[in-house]
Amino acid sequence: MNQLSMYLKANVSGTLSTVSKGLPDARPFQFQFIEDGKLIFATSSTKTVYEQLLDNPFIAYTTQTDDGTVVRIYGEVKFIDDLHIKEKILLQQPQMKLMFQSSENPMMKVFYLDHGKATVCNLKSNQAPLNFIF
Repeated sequence: MNQLSMYLKANVSGTLSTVSKGLPDARPFQFQFIEDGKLIFATSSTKTVYEQLLDNPFIAYTTQTDDGTVVRIYGEVKFIDDLHIKEKILLQQPQMKLMFQSSENPMMKVFYLDHGKATVCNLKSNQAPLNFIF
């Protein structure tokens, strides 16, 4: 998980893909951090993505670093209401602090991925992909 964390920290912005009414839907999204072996993300209950995740909790998340390394992650979303994790997000993300103002804001929704797998590969090298299961 440490290797995966290294790649995700190198580029926290990626694309989160969901399913909406049977069709794929993708949007820019930000990875937060890994806590106790769990990949943490956050959104607002007012966003369409939140409703999509409630309807179908399976997602794909993809990001790419400047050196051509591609990270693909698949998993099942599990929502959590953990004030410690929310506080940590708000401390690290001033933009989210402006949006939610407090970790007790009920619109702030935090989730992690369960039953997941990730692949890390570099399209410019001949190295075998790294695979992770979590």
